[in-house]
Amino acid sequence: MQSLTKLDVLDLHSNKISRIENINHLADLRVLNLANNLITNVSNLTGLFSLTELNLRRNLIDSVQGLQACSRLQRVFLSNNRIDKFESINCVKDCAQLSELALDGNPLHQKKGYAEQVLKAC
Repeated sequence: MQSLTKLDVLDLHSNKISRIENINHLADLRVLNLANNLITNVSNLTGLFSLTELNLRRNLIDSVQGLQACSRLQRVFLSNNRIDKFESINCVKDCAQLSELALDGNPLHQKKGYAEQVLKAC
């Protein structure tokens, strides 16, 4: 049995989770799936040094913070949330290894100049 602190993948989708918490000790975690929950903002990601993929699709997110704590982050999925301001995703610019960012299905996606603004933010 694998130790909880040595987890590579943690899949907690569809669990009615409202906050990201109590995972800071998972330094070896590479993939975190929190899709289809009740999360309203992204925070509390310090300590996830190995995280490369974060799936937060289908939540209630309107604000993203703290991604800079995950220096190896490559893929972030934020589709179908409530993000409506470019300022709400400013922290993605600090993710030097980010290669995939999904924001479709957010009010932000409908704004004029969406693609240009997101590329500038990155």
